[in-house]
Amino acid sequence: MPETLVAVKTLDPRDADKEIDILTTLRELLSDKNIQIYTCITIIKDRDRIHSLSLRATRHLGEKLQVLQRYRPQEFDRSRFVAAMQQMKGIVGAVEFLHNQEWNGPNTCFCHMDIKPENILIFEDAPGHMEEHWQLIDFGITTISDKKFITRTAGGGRDESRGPHITRTVGTKARLLRSRYQPPEINNNIEKMDEGKSGTYMGRGSDEWSFACVFSEVIAANLGNLNDLQDSVQPEFYEGKQTIFCFAGYSKPQYQRHNAFKHWLRDLGMRGQSNPALMECHDLIEKMTHIKRIRRLKSRQVLERMNASSTFGERH
Repeated sequence: MPETLVAVKTLDPRDADKEIDILTTLRELLSDKNIQIYTCITIIKDRDRIHSLSLRATRHLGEKLQVLQRYRPQEFDRSRFVAAMQQMKGIVGAVEFLHNQEWNGPNTCFCHMDIKPENILIFEDAPGHMEEHWQLIDFGITTISDKKFITRTAGGGRDESRGPHITRTVGTKARLLRSRYQPPEINNNIEKMDEGKSGTYMGRGSDEWSFACVFSEVIAANLGNLNDLQDSVQPEFYEGKQTIFCFAGYSKPQYQRHNAFKHWLRDLGMRGQSNPALMECHDLIEKMTHIKRIRRLKSRQVLERMNASSTFGERH
């Protein structure tokens, strides 16, 4: 029989309760489902440590993107691009699964909170083989969120008793919410957490922003301009703009897409005029990176649009 390679992750019991609960729950829920989420085989407990055993991946997406960039394609390889898009659709399916599971009671869901290339593992049938399977990992700061119902009154005010829901995050450690793929609302969240208050500014729309940033890098790697995107869009995919003053003694910081990211997105739209697949990607990214979280496409909407598109094809 061929050997099965496994990866071992050692957890500190003092910080691991929530992650263990989520891994255990996911393992049970996904036992009969084809969802691209990386779960553990088993959890082993000893006296002062907890170990999670999982199948060992070939590499993570960040490493694959760097390889693609190192051997920069001279021409657009549609077959490789479509294969990557199919896998990204699978990751959207994983996010949508998290966002719409009421695991913690009615009107709750999970938000991943740390979508980045390093948290997407790649499994290959054989080294260098074109067939790949990508899976979303790392639920260490996944957050239970409460759905908060809001709508608008006739006068334009907020009526929070009914209407479409947004999410309110609870329990995430501010020190862990740091990566270039995090959304602009993270700043308000960390500020409140530093003051000892509950975070109320991040939710499922925050995952959509992070996914869109990773999606952009996957596209850039296939187009041969990943280094340009990463070098110019620093430190995050957004930047501050002029602060507005709401009333005496109080100011509110304003954010916008990073200028270099806006230029890259504009160029992608230009290329999309002769390549419908790229135009579809441009439109998705633009709608997932709205500065206001509540106006971003939801994971279910993204998945529906990908399912309706020939660009993203059938998931393997």
